[in-house]
Amino acid sequence: MWLERIVLLNYRNFSKQEINLDKRVSLFVGDNAQGKTNIIEAIFLLATTKSFRANKDVEMVKWGQKGAFVSGKFGPNEIKIAINEAGKKLTINNREKNRIEVIGMLPVVLFSPESLSIVTGAPDKRRRYFDQSLSMTNRTYLYNLGRYLKAIKNRNRLLLDIKQGRPGDLGVWDSQLATLGSYVWSNRISFVEETNARLKIIGPKLAESKIRISYQPFTSKVKEEREIREFFSHELSRRRNEDIARGVTSVGPHRDDFSLFFEIIGKDKILEKDISSFGSRGEQRIAALALKLVEVEYIENKLGKRPLLLLDDVLSEFDEKNREHVTALLSRQQSVITSTSTDFFPTSVLPKVKILTVSEGKVKLD
Repeated sequence: MWLERIVLLNYRNFSKQEINLDKRVSLFVGDNAQGKTNIIEAIFLLATTKSFRANKDVEMVKWGQKGAFVSGKFGPNEIKIAINEAGKKLTINNREKNRIEVIGMLPVVLFSPESLSIVTGAPDKRRRYFDQSLSMTNRTYLYNLGRYLKAIKNRNRLLLDIKQGRPGDLGVWDSQLATLGSYVWSNRISFVEETNARLKIIGPKLAESKIRISYQPFTSKVKEEREIREFFSHELSRRRNEDIARGVTSVGPHRDDFSLFFEIIGKDKILEKDISSFGSRGEQRIAALALKLVEVEYIENKLGKRPLLLLDDVLSEFDEKNREHVTALLSRQQSVITSTSTDFFPTSVLPKVKILTVSEGKVKLD
């Protein structure tokens, strides 16, 4: 099953556009600011119900219009998303659905210039990497994560009330957080273990050294979900007065972070280089690419099919060796790529690629 067609109406700089995609590789070529990334964003929106760059949904509506519409046809299914000032309406085969029912139907992995923030950005960017991979393959994780984040907001609101002298019972929220948070933590721990196993293979192909995630959740001493729940419950109780004084919940998976390291073999020991702090820009890009390639394999392992790969103007950022490594993987799953030029693709690859030109919000087949 593959994404056969997308339709855009009043979406970004597109007034009305129907785009038929190739089963393997579709390459959108054009100058900057013509609409290439808008196509990638629209596909990502269909898969995840969210944009990877808009702060508000209405930013995706074409200037001067009241609403936008995006649809995607794959196999017997069609996802439609209508956007206006009131929010989004999601449907699958013309039946209204919530986002949990949509996410995972069209699994995707996106690699764009913004993906570098997984390595160099704030901790919430790295948590998003965890959550997107896990949510795409496990709706229970997505559901529990959403409930956990809502419980955090409610507990924080109650902490402020108590701080200001209003009575409140934290016990109910502490119990919910312990149950939901332990599930999130245990799944993240398993994800990191699987990711590191794959990075041992992928890393040397890209960087000639091993790449490793160092994940240090607050519960690093325990791994079983039951033990994590007991530990988390104890910590919430122990830190209660501190949390009231600060007005925020100080412990939990909402505060997770991880680091990325190159493992370099020295004369008599293995040296570790923190890529975020000491890696060059090129090394940071390679680390981000490695994580995205691992994400593809992780989703394939869990769902039994490879996700659609979205590459938004990233090949120009790599040297020839790593461009060849990426382009060699393109036909292993459906891939949608944007670029300012076909020059970044080996001549042996281009005859197998569907090339479409994007100019001023219009797409045409070359």
